[in-house]
Amino acid sequence: MTIHSWHKAYNCTVALSAKSKSQTLQIALRLFSLFVSFLSFPMALHYSGSRNFGLFIIITSSMAILTISDFGIGLGLQSALILAGRKRDKPQVARLLSDAIVTSLTASICVVIIISTAIFLFDWKSVFHLESEEINIFKLSALLGCLGLFLTVNGIIYQKILISYNRFTLIAVLNAAQTILSSGLLVISASTKQPLVAMVLAQLLVPGIFNLLGLFLVLTRYDLLKLLILRQSFKLGTIWSTFLRGRLFLVLQVTTLLSFQIDNLLIGRYFSPESVAVFGLAWKIASVPVIVGSIYLASFWSEILDIVFKPQFTGAIRISLLKYTRDVAILAVVYGFVFITLQDEIGRKILGDAQGWDSTLILLAIVFAIFSCLLQPVTIVLNSLHCEKFLVKLALVSTISNVALSFYLTKYQNLLFGPFVGSIMTMALVLIPCYVYWIRSKIETDVSNFKTKVAHEN
Repeated sequence: MTIHSWHKAYNCTVALSAKSKSQTLQIALRLFSLFVSFLSFPMALHYSGSRNFGLFIIITSSMAILTISDFGIGLGLQSALILAGRKRDKPQVARLLSDAIVTSLTASICVVIIISTAIFLFDWKSVFHLESEEINIFKLSALLGCLGLFLTVNGIIYQKILISYNRFTLIAVLNAAQTILSSGLLVISASTKQPLVAMVLAQLLVPGIFNLLGLFLVLTRYDLLKLLILRQSFKLGTIWSTFLRGRLFLVLQVTTLLSFQIDNLLIGRYFSPESVAVFGLAWKIASVPVIVGSIYLASFWSEILDIVFKPQFTGAIRISLLKYTRDVAILAVVYGFVFITLQDEIGRKILGDAQGWDSTLILLAIVFAIFSCLLQPVTIVLNSLHCEKFLVKLALVSTISNVALSFYLTKYQNLLFGPFVGSIMTMALVLIPCYVYWIRSKIETDVSNFKTKVAHEN
């Protein structure tokens, strides 16, 4: 082997080692963030009381609509920035950013005005069973939450810029720092005289300020701030093309938002704020395998992308999915057994005398978590094959089914665990059969077409 070959091999080894260390650090930071967030939730619930914490969850769920107030501009911007970032075309990056920021800012301001007006006009007292002395505090907290999410939606663009420059480790560090800051403040604020207002400030407004500061620093670091300030014209065509890139992901984001947030609102409407806290705690604890599974799944990402281009795609992808399924299923079952064993002690120490904490709720939360774990890798595979249209159609059908079942079981059957049952039934009757049919009947054709398209592009 020549000296040049040795040098090239050494550089490749160093690059792979650095990449492995970076991925390990990212996973470690995500796990640490998960641990901090996991601890802060029950601690804040315990210190603030189940009623205050239930009202806090209702506010965050009600204001969550603001996370999509940019109408997909941010999602579409990411792919456009990646292309411009690879070419090191700063003027193009500045043009994309200025158009996206102005559009996102305008759209989110309109949504904020509408929501702020609704906060004052909506009959919160009768809908969510508020006491008379709680109404003003609730409205003030909702307004602060609205402001916080407005700042987050417009500030989070800094992460799109960092992604375009492949700064994934920095993003993981910043996300971990934000989680630690907001989680610590959440626990501290829960024991104040006005815990509801303080918790909203900690969990929604502080991250919004953090993201806005992050946007300013990133724009300054990459010399984009001056280009943005000097640019005085905006092209509607660029904005429209950015929206078109993110429109399918916007639908997926909306359906996910409805599936997860509407459960809390249904329970708050047909039960009580205390019941929202009970339901939220059950899902928070049961969702640990889902989050750990998603972090674990990230290590399969490059492997799945490689498998897509192999001739024996079906067999290879099955091996990869079975490996993930085996590992995560074992984790979920063991974790679920421990959770069920300790459920009485957990409920007594955190919730006190709050009603609704029982073995049925816990068991269904764990079953829902296991189903969610098993479906995650299939979604990743379909995304890697550019099957977004199929995912959008399936997301719309499953969301309608899930919301309808959850509404019926919560309102008419008076079941606190109704949303869990609705989600499990949707997965069993809609998602899993559709995924199996798609993989067995169409996936090989789509892979063949995808390979042909890539070959022509190259």
